[in-house]
Amino acid sequence: MIPWGKLLKHCRIEAGLKQKDIADRLYTSQNVISTWESGQAIPRLDRFEEALEMCGYEIGIKKKVETFSPEEVALLIDRYMKEDRSGQ
Repeated sequence: MIPWGKLLKHCRIEAGLKQKDIADRLYTSQNVISTWESGQAIPRLDRFEEALEMCGYEIGIKKKVETFSPEEVALLIDRYMKEDRSGQ
């Protein structure tokens, strides 16, 4: 299973955003973003896509255009996991 919350967290941090920045733009609370990132809740795909777009990534769910190949998503997750283990 792909750790969507970890992917969102990685992309958010890489973009220099705080959970509150994402929450404000999605008209939700910081707590909601926290539950997504921790895996306690799963966002609707359109909300997940909006959050990633704020971080500078486009996955093309709404547009039905694939801009990330499965390999690219796997590389992003792998890079996050390596950074997570190194304490970054």
